Amino acid sequence: MKSTTIYKILIGLIIILAPWLISKSIYETPLPAQEIVNESVGFYQTNTCRYSLGEVFKENVVNEKIEILPDLSSKIECFGKVNGVDVVGEKIKVYVGTNPNIDFILQSIFWLLIISFIPRGKIYIKKFPNSVAIFIMIGLLLLHLRGEEKFYVLGFKNFDISISFDNYVLLSFLIVIVLILQIFSDLMATRFYNLINYFPFIFLLAGTYNSLNINFFLLIISFIGLIGLQEGYFSKIFTFSYFFISIIHLTTFKISNVYFDVDKLKGFINSSQNYSSLIFWILIIYLFVNGLMYIFKTSKNNINLAKIKINFLLSGSFIVIVGIISSVYNYINYLAYYYLGLNKLGIKSFNSIEGNTWRGISPSAEAAGEFFALAVLFWIIASHFEYIKITSLEIFLLVINLYGLYRSNNFAATLSLILILIAYFLNVSKISSRSKKITHLISLFLLIIVVNSSNEYSYDFTSKTLLHQGVSASIISSDFPGNEYGLNAAENSNFGQILLVSDSEINLSSSLKYTLKEFTENGNIKFLPDKIALWSVISVPINRSEKWGIFLAKYNPNLNEALFGYGPQQLANYYLGHPTKFNDGLVLPHSSLLDILIFYGLVGVAIILLFIAIFTIKNVGNSIFFYPWIFILINYVKSDSILYLSSFTLALFILNLYDYEPAIDYE
Repeated sequence: MKSTTIYKILIGLIIILAPWLISKSIYETPLPAQEIVNESVGFYQTNTCRYSLGEVFKENVVNEKIEILPDLSSKIECFGKVNGVDVVGEKIKVYVGTNPNIDFILQSIFWLLIISFIPRGKIYIKKFPNSVAIFIMIGLLLLHLRGEEKFYVLGFKNFDISISFDNYVLLSFLIVIVLILQIFSDLMATRFYNLINYFPFIFLLAGTYNSLNINFFLLIISFIGLIGLQEGYFSKIFTFSYFFISIIHLTTFKISNVYFDVDKLKGFINSSQNYSSLIFWILIIYLFVNGLMYIFKTSKNNINLAKIKINFLLSGSFIVIVGIISSVYNYINYLAYYYLGLNKLGIKSFNSIEGNTWRGISPSAEAAGEFFALAVLFWIIASHFEYIKITSLEIFLLVINLYGLYRSNNFAATLSLILILIAYFLNVSKISSRSKKITHLISLFLLIIVVNSSNEYSYDFTSKTLLHQGVSASIISSDFPGNEYGLNAAENSNFGQILLVSDSEINLSSSLKYTLKEFTENGNIKFLPDKIALWSVISVPINRSEKWGIFLAKYNPNLNEALFGYGPQQLANYYLGHPTKFNDGLVLPHSSLLDILIFYGLVGVAIILLFIAIFTIKNVGNSIFFYPWIFILINYVKSDSILYLSSFTLALFILNLYDYEPAIDYE
């Protein structure tokens, strides 16, 4: 019997058995619903699951008082129905029944359906389908469920990871992962080479499961990474460096009974701190990166800049349009969250957050602004690079993306977009090299003036601001005497006095203590600015002194952790390992460089920066790679974009355009 026939029989059995297994995995008792009468919203709930979501909102679709939230664990008959109602102040919170097993199959099938719209191309004849790769992915899913059991226990009543024929919850997960990978394999047989041209849509279709700490694209691209390994594709330098640091992570890892609330980072960050979860994230990130690199390598001859640039604009435009609609209609807000796989619910108001930024359906206004700016930059350079005809539709979509950039209020992305475009057109223009240098110097001078004008404080003040924020975020039990103005050592930035206090009275992190000593003892080198002071001065005009100060207060590594990090996607020890005034909520480092430091330490940062420097300088002549790549490097220094799978993927996508050569024509 041919292998394809066996797979078809297997898929048939899965389709027959999956509904039964899922129904057996649903719990007997739903969450109790609060009995509530509220005439203002037009419904009266007395029983759990009495009303469907559509029935409740057909008369209240624009009612701003209503907030729809997912209820992660429900009976199968409660899926998609109102499973609870609560009144908080003037807000009416309506909880809609969802379930991890149903989410896994329903969201996956929807996203596979979207992938099926990618046009077919030449047949990929190698390793799709592949039973060994599917078997390994099943093992990785088991490892994930075991490692992050706390995440699932909190939202998944009676969650059980034990392998048994009576454990229908686990069996339904495993049977669905086989179904997903098999269908994906069938789709990729004729679409694999065209996949690269549709990567911009990953920012719209985020692919994060509603009730799972895992991402659809993380699974399927890691699956491709396994196929690539079987085909003999992998980077020797990346593999050696990655697993060298990973071995150190495994040998020095400290198990801790903590739970990190991943919040808007769901699907791409570890929630636990144990060996199973660490091993899973080490393996899955390696396979994910290898999968991306394998796609780019095998598909580079199929890159179509005309399609990619329009897909960037389409993706950005859909993000703006869906963001606007979902901010007005709560019903659409919930559906967009669920079917687009968003990390968190979209913004529920058309007004900007605190009058400043509007993130729409993105989990981060900063990441959204970067995407809009990148879409505009790529469209301009790609159109000029290959002299691709510009259509009226593209101009219309460009305006929508510019509007999205304006609403995101990302000054850094906007300014870097303008400066990079100036540099690009100067370099491709026919003016003399001397004129180009003069113009570059003028642009740099104007940038310095803009940055300096945004800074109202003196150098003496700004050079201490970062450390002052770090000390302010730390827990200090000692009472310092005040000076003549009533300010104590912490308030007056008297770091020398702070360092004299014993550790029992002032709980400083190892990183903050080190930077305070460096600034106090080594900060007076003549004619040279101190490195800590310079970091602080830079942080003020870009509005990062508080966030980076909190990072210093939190980051408390030992020597091994400082050199090699905590491990890929491991934020729990950084965030919860050292007590500060900011251990509630999600206060991120606000720098991808600092995120890399947390994950891979100083050694990892050094390796990555060396690679980036060599690679960027070597390929400076390739405009379609160089200018978008510089844009990403500039903006990621002050944002946490690598913590989001979509932004991380787009960065690698741009990186792999380094050897792109213009095509003669397109099919």
